[in-house]
Amino acid sequence: MPLGTHNLMIGLSDNQLEVIMRAAAPLSEENCQEFLERAAGAVSAILQMRGQINDDDIAVAVQLALGALIHNSAAWKIGTGIGPQRARAGRDLTCRPGPRNSENG
Repeated sequence: MPLGTHNLMIGLSDNQLEVIMRAAAPLSEENCQEFLERAAGAVSAILQMRGQINDDDIAVAVQLALGALIHNSAAWKIGTGIGPQRARAGRDLTCRPGPRNSENG
């Protein structure tokens, strides 16, 4: 199974489910599936550590899942100069510090 997910049933409140579904609604089918798998993985990790989840945990899981979609998108890779060749090779983008402002040290 992709992204290390298992057939785990996760109990969510109506509000928690609505948060996830609203975030997933505008996504393409492919991106929606990846988003749901990533969100479920994040929630599953929290459940394994603490044994329970709350609304804040769902919000964090949604942010992480959407952030991963953006990070893995072709537009982001092209815009950051990673390009398709490097992206396919699975190399991570390393952050380079910007120029230092001499006034701030």
